[in-house]
Amino acid sequence: MRDVINQDEMTLSDPLPLKPLSGHLNTTYKRFVLVTTPRQLSGLGPTDEDTLVVSCDWLLWQKEAANGRHCVFYELGLLEWDEPNDMASNLYLHSHDWLHELPADPTVFHGVSLGNMLSADISNCLMSYHRIHRSLEGLISLFSPEEVHFFGFQNDINVLPRELQAQIVAAIADENGLTFTDMLSGSGLLEDIGDVADRPSVLGNTPTPFAKRAALGAYTYVLEVLSMIRSAIAHRGRNRVLLQLNTKVMQALLDSYDTSPFSNQVQPIVSSRTAPKQTKSIIKGLLGGIFYARPRSGSLSSSQRQSLAVIRADLNTLLSQQDVSIETAIVHAYIRETVLDTDVLEQLAETVISAERMLRSFRPDRIVVDGVRNAGHRAYMELAKSAGAKVDYIWHSPFLSSRLRMDALGGDPRTEPLVDRCLSWGQLNDAWLENIEAYQPRVRVGSPLSARYQIAETSQVPDHSERKNAVILQYTPQIQDLTGLNTNMYEFTLRSIRVLKEAGFKNIRFKLHPGRDRWKKEYFEAIMKHWDMDVKVLKSEPLHENIVWADVLIGPIQSSSVYESLAAGKPYFPFLIPPTFTIADSFGNFPLIASLDDLENSLENWHWEPANELVQGVTDPDCTNGFWGAFAAVSNPIASMKTN
Repeated sequence: MRDVINQDEMTLSDPLPLKPLSGHLNTTYKRFVLVTTPRQLSGLGPTDEDTLVVSCDWLLWQKEAANGRHCVFYELGLLEWDEPNDMASNLYLHSHDWLHELPADPTVFHGVSLGNMLSADISNCLMSYHRIHRSLEGLISLFSPEEVHFFGFQNDINVLPRELQAQIVAAIADENGLTFTDMLSGSGLLEDIGDVADRPSVLGNTPTPFAKRAALGAYTYVLEVLSMIRSAIAHRGRNRVLLQLNTKVMQALLDSYDTSPFSNQVQPIVSSRTAPKQTKSIIKGLLGGIFYARPRSGSLSSSQRQSLAVIRADLNTLLSQQDVSIETAIVHAYIRETVLDTDVLEQLAETVISAERMLRSFRPDRIVVDGVRNAGHRAYMELAKSAGAKVDYIWHSPFLSSRLRMDALGGDPRTEPLVDRCLSWGQLNDAWLENIEAYQPRVRVGSPLSARYQIAETSQVPDHSERKNAVILQYTPQIQDLTGLNTNMYEFTLRSIRVLKEAGFKNIRFKLHPGRDRWKKEYFEAIMKHWDMDVKVLKSEPLHENIVWADVLIGPIQSSSVYESLAAGKPYFPFLIPPTFTIADSFGNFPLIASLDDLENSLENWHWEPANELVQGVTDPDCTNGFWGAFAAVSNPIASMKTN
């Protein structure tokens, strides 16, 4: 038996720590076996002193290691990641590098860079690449293997097809003088993406059934006709503002429109497909002068398809160059496999044509976006100048702690910003804009959600004998946080349940992030079952209902749920667990919890003063003109709309 890595013993009821238990692992192994699913272990014996299984499935690792297999979780290789890395501020900028490295941008279509529209997807590719690259390098340094047997190797939220995972692992093995074997080569087996999470799709699009498309088409057409009639009667000459916002923010802004003293100077234009669909809200909006526009078709002509064929051919040639780094080679391969070998290029072009037709029809004076990396928003921003419109950017939720710079906001010295003006929620929003080097003109408008964030009658943490309901919100490092460990998320979930039960809370709910392409509800239900936790797992259920139900909530500080919970008068205990790229001092005096060892003490020492300060710093309660006031002085409004 080889020497072992020392570690304090844990109780059987605890999840195994990321660092190995005493007596379980050797200091060196002859081979690594890299796996992502339980199915890939079927051909291996239960124990092998020369083989270390590296699992990308946390629950699989917990089960196998507890049963005596030499097995670790892939994040063990990330623990010593301390070398200088500019990804904390430049990850998004690096998603544009591949275009800047080419002689010219070959993806320009109708004045829009289709390549830049992919920046969100490519930053996810880079995230997956860097995490598994650094993990495997770290594990090789720890255990000095001679061979790598590859089934699969991926980040929890993974965008890389298996072929690209194999390319990365093979390159690292070669650099370290190790033998690489693809255990599924020639097997004909379909790729198994695993049980942890769904793989994010490029552009995040899901097909809409024909019947639903037809119903939406009729609905949006009728609303536009009614809007045209109302606009012709009463709203000529007003400054037109096209809102490209998520439904929650748009609802809040439209609700405030008719009471704004500036509503007689501004006409909002919203997509009837994404605008709130409550009948009462729509009638109120139509009477008040809100224009509900039907989305324009993005259908491509034969000549446009020919232009795309040229773009595809040029890209295939340019991305086939061999003398590039492994990182660049993976980005090139990712684009070829997920874009050029699919219809994604056509989807991007259709998005551009749809936006172009929308701008031609409605000729807005200003376009307001609540994101600058979404492909649709990118199309509008790049088309704005030729359409004679200015672009404004506003948060869709508080995003205080990131320092990731974005080219559209001015953070990339290689390009001019696409955003002309930032609409700030308040003091903390201003500080974030400074952090990411967004220096364009700025107007304080307050939070569109200020009514929602007005703190109601507050409640305290109940006495021990009266404690009933607690909600745990999924703790995750920010999706773009390369150093953050998902191990902390799993341990946080299980240990926080125990702490809350010991603190007297009888009913506990665990709520996952509701977004698509994230962790599966079934995976966390399996975790609860394995540890015999009588806790209901939620995902799509409305957050507000859970806030009303709860006596207290605990969860990540990097979430808008903090503000919604506090606004409802409920104590919220925020966690920020190291290691992390998140800037801890972004949250003022609001106390952050770094360890579950401190949760019990925090429950006994809740104070509302720092919570009030945080909410006021986000919402700017002293802002008087609000959102609509920012558009009252827009010059040279255009008095007519086309209907094509």
